[in-house]
Amino acid sequence: SSIVTTGAFSDGVLAQSIGGGGGAGGSVSVGGILASVAIGGNGGDGGAGQNVTVDNGVIPQQNGPAGVAGTTISSHGDNSTGILAQSISGGGGRGGDAFSTNFGPLGLSIGGNGGTGGQSGAVSVQNNGVVVARGDYATGIAAQSITSGGGMAGAAHTFNAGAQISASVAIGGSGGAGGAAGNASIGNGGMVVTGGDHSYGLLAQSISGGGGAGGSATNHNFQVSAGDTPSVNLTLTMSGAGGTGGSSGTASVINSGGVLTSGTSAHGIVAQSITGGGGAGGSAGAAAVTVTSPSISVTTTLAGKGGDGGASSLAFVGNSGLVLTLGDGANGILAQSISGGGGLGGASSSDTGDFTDGKYKLFQFTVDSGGSGGTGGTAAGVNVINTGGILTFGDYAAGILAQSVGGGGGAGGNAVANGSGNTFSVNVGLGGNGGSGG
Repeated sequence: SSIVTTGAFSDGVLAQSIGGGGGAGGSVSVGGILASVAIGGNGGDGGAGQNVTVDNGVIPQQNGPAGVAGTTISSHGDNSTGILAQSISGGGGRGGDAFSTNFGPLGLSIGGNGGTGGQSGAVSVQNNGVVVARGDYATGIAAQSITSGGGMAGAAHTFNAGAQISASVAIGGSGGAGGAAGNASIGNGGMVVTGGDHSYGLLAQSISGGGGAGGSATNHNFQVSAGDTPSVNLTLTMSGAGGTGGSSGTASVINSGGVLTSGTSAHGIVAQSITGGGGAGGSAGAAAVTVTSPSISVTTTLAGKGGDGGASSLAFVGNSGLVLTLGDGANGILAQSISGGGGLGGASSSDTGDFTDGKYKLFQFTVDSGGSGGTGGTAAGVNVINTGGILTFGDYAAGILAQSVGGGGGAGGNAVANGSGNTFSVNVGLGGNGGSGG
């Protein structure tokens, strides 16, 4: 028996488990007198992808049972795959925004958190048949476990106008974490042939999603009062942290058969464990203004930290068969474990001022801090064991290329603190630290 397809994007065998995305949190807008509180809804978590297994025949085992020949599968067309097996999770939903408008002592807004990306399942393909894929970007056999990213957090916006005592608070939501990817594995005891540029023979990938961005926060606090009674103006603004990148699973390929590719950058065997980067921290901005009366004004603005990059897992290739590539840039075996970078720290900025006729004094304390950059993810080892044959014919075509690459740290956020007017003023700005590399 055989399976034959023709035309672009026409896979011979397609097996997928796909989780649904999380729903978005609801946004809210509240206006009031004396006190106003607005809290955005959290985003829903992404659905999980389940395990996926495809067996095209049974590969014989040493000192084990005899093998069973598989079907001949041929796909002819660009972007077509002979056997494509995927477990794909859903992404986290976005957090809802919060808007608070108040005339009185207290205004408060809190953005919703982003949902977590779902986990993907293990993906396994075993082939003891003949698989042919003809066309550019046409892969022979692909096993992929892929997760989606965490949801972006909701923003917080507060506008407050009060007298004597005025407190205004805005807090952005936290970004959702990226989902964890499952293992991806291919065993080949048959024959796999591809023809076309960027047409891989065997491709195993475990790829995790990145963290969602933290929610921004903006805050405007105005105080108007008369007379000689001192007043207090408090303004707190905090943006959300970025989500952590998800971890990836092991990517492994064991080949005891034959793999032949022809075309530019048409690698014979590719095994990749790749993680997503951390989400960027949210930005924070505030303005606090006092009119007429003597007062104390304290403004604190803190930007969100960048999320850490995810940690990658082992990339493994064992070859006891034959791998032959015909084309420039077509490596025989490419094995990579690559972790994601840390997210950028959020920037902060605030202005504190007064409008008085010179009779009254305003004591200002303004502190701004930029968010720290996230730490880069740690990359795992790469292991390639070859007891077979590898032949490459083309420029820049390595027989074996193995790489373990850690993620870079995220840059810290800027901070700007300004104070002005008829005041005694203390302004402190602290830039965020850069994240460590993985």
